[in-house]
Amino acid sequence: MGQKTPSVPLTTSSSVQPIMTSTNLRNRRVFRIDQLMRDNESSESQRVSRLRVTRACPTCPNEQPVELFYCCSCRHVVCGDCLCTAVLTNKCPLCEKQPSFVKLREDEVNPLQCDICDCPDPVQRAIFRGCGHTTCGACAQRITVQARDHSKKPRCPFCRVHCWPWPIKEHVLREDGEKLGARFSIACRCCKDEKPARRFVYISCGHTFCSKCTNESDSCPVCAVSTTFTRIFEQSGSRRCEICFIKEPSSRAVLRDCGHTACTACLVQLRLVTNDQNEPLFCPFCRTKMTDEPIQIREKLIKSKVEPVAKRKMTPVQLKAADRKRKTNQPPPYVETSNVSAVEPAPEYIQFTSIPIESEHPPLRIDGQPERILIKGEPLCRLGVRALCRCCLLFLLLVLIAVCWLIGNMLSTF
Repeated sequence: MGQKTPSVPLTTSSSVQPIMTSTNLRNRRVFRIDQLMRDNESSESQRVSRLRVTRACPTCPNEQPVELFYCCSCRHVVCGDCLCTAVLTNKCPLCEKQPSFVKLREDEVNPLQCDICDCPDPVQRAIFRGCGHTTCGACAQRITVQARDHSKKPRCPFCRVHCWPWPIKEHVLREDGEKLGARFSIACRCCKDEKPARRFVYISCGHTFCSKCTNESDSCPVCAVSTTFTRIFEQSGSRRCEICFIKEPSSRAVLRDCGHTACTACLVQLRLVTNDQNEPLFCPFCRTKMTDEPIQIREKLIKSKVEPVAKRKMTPVQLKAADRKRKTNQPPPYVETSNVSAVEPAPEYIQFTSIPIESEHPPLRIDGQPERILIKGEPLCRLGVRALCRCCLLFLLLVLIAVCWLIGNMLSTF
């Protein structure tokens, strides 16, 4: 085994640094902590902004299903093949609840596009269970609010059926096709194993590999440095720091003696506190005394691989439908129906926020405003004028009451 090189420190580079005073070193560490925390916040914002909804079935490899079906009991969406399996087994393929499906009525050209506000790729959609039409979350929320202001049940803006919009638990991916939150790849750099069971970090360089690659070589396969390695103890597929609970830290470090990991900002701050108190560093999880400094892990940042929505390749069926729609150029019909189907009552609470869809009540999109929403066949602007007129009449009525009261007081004095 060759000569051992120094490890990757958290506060200095690999080259030799001049001796610094304790005050300057502390100031540098405090600045480093602030910088790492800002990087963590930026990493979290990038993680949220790079989410997208896909039509791929979450239970089978079908990425472009012809038809999708919505389960009313659990709000999941599956393809036609998985629907047959769910009907035979009498349970949802994802959550095993008793299913009751409704077919999604989507546009043939752009299935994800909202036909009210023309948003091409909404973060979250909603479905009208009575008919199966879909809109974005913002338009569905506005329809619900306007209907409740008039003390009436909302209607589908396309077929005018009385029904409430419900959120859809759709398959959410990142722009590069990986699962939610996977901004940094955990795949082995050597054998390309996407989900290694155990990972090890090389002490001198900080590169990570699977157990098979570390057993076959005593040097780093990337930088060819002869060194030793230690196992990383982390949750399966998760990079969350268990100290500050940041889900996607910009950088992480590992403690040599025990293998536990945390974000670099927390470990630098912990080291700063122990230096101020002249105490040794202990692992915050297993309380093991550290004999060496933590090692910064070199992780691979995933780059975007998917083209924008406008540049995605269309299927032949979508191309024919786009050509037919361009020739006709007719808006969707608004048919007044007299036969109102019996639909379940409105949901007690639907959360309309812009956080990732991992909770029991998935959020709906809040950006994108619909240009026109029909309630009683009236545009949205006319409803606003009516509300303004009502406010003016109420103000005049209050003024009239005040004048009458003043006149009464004047007459009583005489």
